[in-house]
Amino acid sequence: MTKGTDTREKIIEQAATLFNTKGYSASSINDVMEATGLKKGGIYNHFESKDDLACKAFDYAVKIAGEKLLSRVEAGDNAKGRLFAVIDHFQSLPDNPALPGGCPLMNTAIESDDAYPLMQKKVQKAFDRFQQLVEKLAAEAIEQKQIDTDLKPEEISILMISTLEGALMLSKVQNTSVPLKIAGEHLRKLLNKGG
Repeated sequence: MTKGTDTREKIIEQAATLFNTKGYSASSINDVMEATGLKKGGIYNHFESKDDLACKAFDYAVKIAGEKLLSRVEAGDNAKGRLFAVIDHFQSLPDNPALPGGCPLMNTAIESDDAYPLMQKKVQKAFDRFQQLVEKLAAEAIEQKQIDTDLKPEEISILMISTLEGALMLSKVQNTSVPLKIAGEHLRKLLNKGG
């Protein structure tokens, strides 16, 4: 890795943490300079704009968060275990986030709602990939008769993601993991009904 590439990667990593904790709009280029120890020219030598840096930082944050989720999912010993690993993963996030500041998808989704269309598209694509993963896990668990539900895999995916992301936000706001605990227990009962 060249020195320039190494510097670029360090800027992205530090900006990802900054944007995920403080927010993109609340973070100035001076904040990025302070976090990286670089001057403005050193940052703009690697990125066209703050928006360009934000997009790269978001991609990095999603990659880190996704790798953490996938490592937990892949450790599941069967289809149901892999599906329920998604729940376990979310329940662990208040004490063990992938990045400081919490879930980069939720944080960026809230901030980019209407103000940043480019970031909104990136968030949408990331959520689509997440939804496809959970849908695939649900389909495998249903096919192998490891969960008992009348729900379709797509419905399970939407229900799980919206419930877990909502509970994560509530846990963060209330500074307690209770909402995630309740959400996880409810999802497990729903998918195990009659079983």
